[in-house]
Amino acid sequence: MGMRKDINININKDKKPTVEQRVEKLEKYKEEELEKKIQILERRIRKLEKRVNGGSAMSKILSELIGQEVILNISREEVRCKVLDVDEDWIKILIPAKKNGIDVTITKPITELKEITYLPKAALDLMG
Repeated sequence: MGMRKDINININKDKKPTVEQRVEKLEKYKEEELEKKIQILERRIRKLEKRVNGGSAMSKILSELIGQEVILNISREEVRCKVLDVDEDWIKILIPAKKNGIDVTITKPITELKEITYLPKAALDLMG
């Protein structure tokens, strides 16, 4: 019987979290809550920046390019593509196939665009 009590006592001790475990769990919970609050604040800041900087005006300008061929400068890379769709935050583009014969459709945040060059029909004919 003496052995059973020792076993039960050890089992019960293992189930109760230590003070360190409780502190660690509380800190993790606090970090998660802070991350959620930060995400909410970042969304609010982005909305305010769009209002101040004319984010919706940019999307109106870009929406005029739907269906047009353009050259986009995205993260130091120039991409010749066709604009498929635009909203306040995103632009959807179609990059024609080069080697493998498969067209690629990509959705990028408007904030990643560094420069946009509109290619009129006459310029496309000259480029071949």
